[in-house]
Parts: sequence; C-alpha cells; structure tokens
Amino acid sequence: MRPVARCLLAVPLVVCMSCSRGNVASEETIDRETFVATYVDLRRAALSSPGQTLSYADRERVLRQNAVSEGELIAFADAWGRDARYMTRVWEEVGARLANPNAAPVE
Repeated sequence: MRPVARCLLAVPLVVCMSCSRGNVASEETIDRETFVATYVDLRRAALSSPGQTLSYADRERVLRQNAVSEGELIAFADAWGRDARYMTRVWEEVGARLANPNAAPVE
C-alpha cells in the first residue's frame, strides 16, 4: 500500500484506537466542520486521482487549502474517538457529503 493511502486510512484507525483512551476533546482541537470538510476534500481528491490514491503533494495541497495539518486531523480523532455516538455522526456526515456535494453541514 502506498504511503499516501496509508495516511488516508490512518484517521479512521486512530479513531478506533482512541476508543480506549479518555475523551480529551477540548477547544484545543479543530472544530467538527473543519475536520469533516477536510476529510471530505481528501477523499474526493483521492477518488479523482489515478488509481484512487493521493500523492503526497496533492495531500499537502488539500491540507493547505483547508488550513489544517495532518496532526490536527489526528488530534481531533484522538480527542473525540471515545465518543462513539459523536464520531458515528461525524462519519455519517462525511459519507453524506461524499454522496451529495450539496449536503448542508450537520450540527
């Protein structure tokens, strides 16, 4: 598996691993909308790339456009990972936006 593909898979994996840690969600993490929008943009970019894999340069471009670092995405997943209901809603929103680009953000 290519390194970039591993990075895209890392966020859901971190969420699962975070379930064993305490919920340390705070105002120090990016907000939900930023996480969802960035993850959707990363998935769309990967899906439209040859072989449906994202190059390092493209991943960095998407992160830069969203003013987010990989570490911030992981910190969000780590902070909220134990709250299964919350993260289920986050992933449902990601799926809804991927299926319907005009979907309004869910609060």
